[in-house]
Amino acid sequence: WKPFTQPKVPQKKLKIGYVSPDFRNHSMMNFLLPIITHHDRQQFEIFAFAEFSKEESEDKISLEYKSLVDHWIRTDPMNDDQLAEKIRELEIDILVDLAGHTCGNRLKVFAQKPAPVSLTWLGFGYTTGLSAIDYFLTDEVMAPKGSEHLFSEELWKLGIHSKVWDPRKNNMGNVNTLPALRNGFITFGTLT
Repeated sequence: WKPFTQPKVPQKKLKIGYVSPDFRNHSMMNFLLPIITHHDRQQFEIFAFAEFSKEESEDKISLEYKSLVDHWIRTDPMNDDQLAEKIRELEIDILVDLAGHTCGNRLKVFAQKPAPVSLTWLGFGYTTGLSAIDYFLTDEVMAPKGSEHLFSEELWKLGIHSKVWDPRKNNMGNVNTLPALRNGFITFGTLT
């Protein structure tokens, strides 16, 4: 890993870079949009490193993200080395992986340690296996006590469960009778 050249300047805005293929209509938006919306702009400068495939284009949610960040950078034209160098040039202080081992991830960029601090959150419920990623943002439900040895990253547990509810988008519907009671059987589903 290359050394970092950015000097430590007291009272300087921290540059936070989010890296994801899911800055679009994706379930991640329910967690990330409220966070990005409420970043203190006096203390943080926000970068979105947005990965899209050749078939994808920016949608309504992408445009919302774009309006909430200070810098929107399309990463699909860049290979991993180019993106790592771009992150270094921008002197990103904290780099956040939002994909883990899911499709479109840029873990090869993170493996190059392009920012002094890096963490992974949201996109994948398990370790990345990369020593270059410092922290795994989680909670007691996702990573119960005793599971620390299963992660290459240091667990950084939120004091509350990491679900985020955005009251602006109360689209969850009303609570109703449990379908298992009505049907007489349990239905299982998976998101894999």
